[in-house]
Formats: sequence, structure tokens, C-alpha cells
Amino acid sequence: MTATDIAPRAASHDSHSSGMHTVPAAYGHGHDAGHDAGHEEHVEFLEALNPPPSYWPALLAVSVGLLPASALLQIWGDETVVFYGRVLMVLGLIASIIPLMGWCHSVIVDKWVSHFGPVAQGRDLVLGTKLFFLSEIAIFGSIFAYMFGSQLQTLSAHGVWPPETSPHLGLAVPALGLFVLLTSSVTCEVAHKMLAGGSRGGCKTWLLITVLLGLGFLFMQGWEWGWLIYHYGFTVTTDIYGTIFYVLTGFHGFHVITGLIMLLLVYGRLEMGHYSPSRHFSMLAASWYWHLVDVVWIFVFVFMYCNALNMFFEH
Repeated sequence: MTATDIAPRAASHDSHSSGMHTVPAAYGHGHDAGHDAGHEEHVEFLEALNPPPSYWPALLAVSVGLLPASALLQIWGDETVVFYGRVLMVLGLIASIIPLMGWCHSVIVDKWVSHFGPVAQGRDLVLGTKLFFLSEIAIFGSIFAYMFGSQLQTLSAHGVWPPETSPHLGLAVPALGLFVLLTSSVTCEVAHKMLAGGSRGGCKTWLLITVLLGLGFLFMQGWEWGWLIYHYGFTVTTDIYGTIFYVLTGFHGFHVITGLIMLLLVYGRLEMGHYSPSRHFSMLAASWYWHLVDVVWIFVFVFMYCNALNMFFEH
């Protein structure tokens, strides 16, 4: 055995005894490159979890905030301030529609470019819609709670509700409106079933019927407002009952308008062929929203027009 035979073995023994293992240079560089590629993919995945930045929610929040501000101006201002309050309300309504449509467009685009499949997208959209509905229920619940508290306080102090300064609200027009809304809820559900069954034409037909019924309800609501204001001078500043009546019915009417816009957007997407029998969540969400609006009117009719709480209080 020569010295040249011993040297490589000694070097090998030293490397093993020291616990250090030599790695080929080519392997080391390949490992680093693979690690970098995996890191980049991980970063892209994390970025895909969040949708791109959008200014539509902020614009919508500001626009909707103009509505209560305009209501306060109309309640507590003089004639000039009331005029500006009405102008501000119209501007708030128009300004709310634009970012709402822009936000819906952003959601549609995000779905097409999303890295996630339809199942994950569906879960996120359903959760977001449910949270949105909870916020709507909370808002209407606060208005009803204020009405109940004012009603009980007035009944305890004066024994009568509505106050004597308020006119008697007839039941014919709101009852007809209730029938129209409940009918529209049925037609909206039929439209959804048509789409789920693959009938685009049937879905569009029943959607248009639903929209016409909603417009009919808004016409009846506007006619009732005009009648009360013109014949009785019953306005938002008449008394606490007038304030609650116009805030509650007006806020509900705003939601009816929003629901009609959603249904028309669905109709437009049907015309562009965006839906399939298995993928049409925006149609489903619009129908849920429309059903929520209908259910709220049932409570308005029972507790505002029929004064159902009076019967419980008397007993």
C-alpha cells in the first residue's frame, strides 16, 4: 500500500469523524434554486389569499353616510336647510348606487382571476353574504327597538299610540303592498329555480316580473307618502310617530331599490351568458336579499300599521 493510497482514505476518515459531509457543488446550487422557486410560489399563494385593493367599499360607506346626515338636516333645519337636506339625500342615493355597482363588478372580476376553485369561492361568498345580512338585520332591529321603546313610553304616559297629532294610517295600501312583495318573492324564487334547471329564458321572464312587482310596490309607497303629506301635513317632523314612520318605511324603500338594482344586474349578466345551472351565486344572493326585504315589510305592516304591540300592552 503506497502513501498515495492512504491519503484519500485519511481525508475521507477525517470528514466522517468530524461529522461534516461534503455535498457536490452542482447539487448545492440546485437545492438553492429549488428553495427559491418554492418560496416564490408560497408568496404568490399568500398574495392570492387577499383580493386586490379596492376603493369601492370606502366610497360606498361615505355615500351611505350622506343619507342619515340629510335626514337630520330635514328634521331639525329651517326651510333652507330642509331644501339642502333633500338635495343631499338625492345625491346620497345616486352616489350610493355607483360604488355599489363598481363593487359588484370588482367581485365578478376577482372570481374570474382567482387562484381558488368554485367551492372555495362559494364558501367565501356565502359567509360574506350572511355577515352582510346580519348587519342589515341589526340596523332594522335597532329601528324597531326604538319604535317599541317610544311606543311603550307614550302608552305609559298618555295611554294612546299613535299620538293624537298623527293621522290614522289606513291598511288597504300597505296590505296591498304586502301582497305584492310576497308575490314578488315567489316569482323571484321561480326565476332561481328556472336558472338552476337550465332555463335562461324562463329565468329572465320571471326576473322581469319580479322587478315590475317591486316597482309597483315603490309606486304604492310613494303614493301613500304623498297622500299623507298633502292631505294631513304628516311629515317626518310632525311627532315621534312621523319620524319613525318615514325613517322605517324610507329605509325599507331604499332596500327595495337596492334589491331591484341587484336583480337588474343579474338580468344583465344573464344576457351576457355569465351563469350556468351550477354556478350562479349572485342570482342566489339577490334572491336571498329580496326575501329579506319582503320579511322586513311583514314586520313593518304588523307593528307599524297594525300596531300589534298595542294589543300586547293592553292585555
